[in-house]
Amino acid sequence: MTTDTFQTPAPTPGGPVQAAGFHSSLWQRIGFSGWTLATLVIAALVTLPVLAVISRVFVPTDGVWQHLVDTVLAEYLLNTVRLVFGVGV
Repeated sequence: MTTDTFQTPAPTPGGPVQAAGFHSSLWQRIGFSGWTLATLVIAALVTLPVLAVISRVFVPTDGVWQHLVDTVLAEYLLNTVRLVFGVGV
C-alpha cells in the first residue's frame, strides 16, 4: 500500500512568474515568429494603396470616373491584366 503525497515543486530562481512562462515574449506565446510579423507588415503596406483607391470610389466626384473611362481606364486595366499574368506565369 502506497500513499501518494503532494510534493511542492522546488522554487525557481525567477520566482513564480518565470516558472509560469511569462519570461517569453508575447509573440512566442501566441505562435508568431519574426517572419510572420514581417509578412503581416509587408502585406499591410501593400494593401494600403489599394484600400485608398477603393475608398475613393464611394466619394462623390464631378465626373472624374467618366473622364477616366473616356481616356485612360481601358489602357490601365489592360496593363493590370498583363502584370497579373506576367507575375503569375
